[in-house]
Parts: sequence; structure tokens; C-alpha cells
Amino acid sequence: MRTNEPKRRCPRRRLLYGIAVISFWVEVLSVRTVYPRVGSRVWYDDQRTVHDQIERGEELIDCAFMGTYPNAADNRWLREACEAQVPIIYFLGIAPGRYAAIWPTDIAD
Repeated sequence: MRTNEPKRRCPRRRLLYGIAVISFWVEVLSVRTVYPRVGSRVWYDDQRTVHDQIERGEELIDCAFMGTYPNAADNRWLREACEAQVPIIYFLGIAPGRYAAIWPTDIAD
């Protein structure tokens, strides 16, 4: 825990959208890229490319910002984690509803 406050309940924020933030934590905790179900909508281009990038052994993979608004909370949290050089947990979708955790993961610009 990064605070000196007494223990308290830690509600997660924004987990539905793939970014987990704990209410009193300063930075992003994790990022998730889903493995799209057959016939379902692909929301971000990184859902199509991330597996190829990892299989090729690339050190950097692409992660799309949410929407077109750079100051949206999710985008701002990612930028702040990058600036603070805080490692996160990256949950890579390996099948619909299944993930592999990659730790530590650094965010680069």
C-alpha cells in the first residue's frame, strides 16, 4: 500500500473497460487486452496486433488510448503511470474470458 492510512476497503475503478485503478492508489494498477470472441466487435486495433507483436518478441507493443479524447480518465491514468515509471500488470487475452498476467510491464511513450 502506498499510503500511511489505516486499512480500508479498496474499490476498483474502471475494471469494465480494461484499466484497474484503486480509489486511493496514485497510479494505474493493470491494463487488459481482450481476446475477441468470434463475430464480436473489435473495439481497438491493439486487439488485432498485440499477439503478433508478442510472438515476434517485440519489446514494445501497441496499446490504444480509449476513444479520441486524450484527457479521458483512462488515458490520463496511462500517461501518469508512464511519466512516473510505475510498472503495471498487463493481462493479455489468450482466449475469450481467459488472461495471462505479464508482470512487470512498463508503459513507454
